[in-house]
Amino acid sequence: MEDKFKRKPAIECSLDQLGIDSTARIAVICNVISLNEELLEGIVSDGTREARIFFKDAEALDECKKKSIVRLVGKPLVSSQGIQLNVEFVQGIEGIDLQAYRKLLALEKKLFSKQ
Repeated sequence: MEDKFKRKPAIECSLDQLGIDSTARIAVICNVISLNEELLEGIVSDGTREARIFFKDAEALDECKKKSIVRLVGKPLVSSQGIQLNVEFVQGIEGIDLQAYRKLLALEKKLFSKQ
């Protein structure tokens, strides 16, 4: 039985690649700079830009720890005031080799863009 509703896959990107017209779901690897557990929000940086992040519930926030490396998936809102990301889910990726991961993403993009 097929699911009636399917989500498009998130686009792997960096925060500096987002423009005002960015509305697609994105996935970004970043460092958690600060968290406000009461307001369910925080600030992250991927080394190119910072973004404010907002969580729907405390469960997703629990995956984030200050100064940890995470992969966030969500919908961005880009304005002249900066980037906001409404987080759908969080993947903790402590211990990942970021350099190897970024090389893999670049290779994947190169291979699949030719199709």
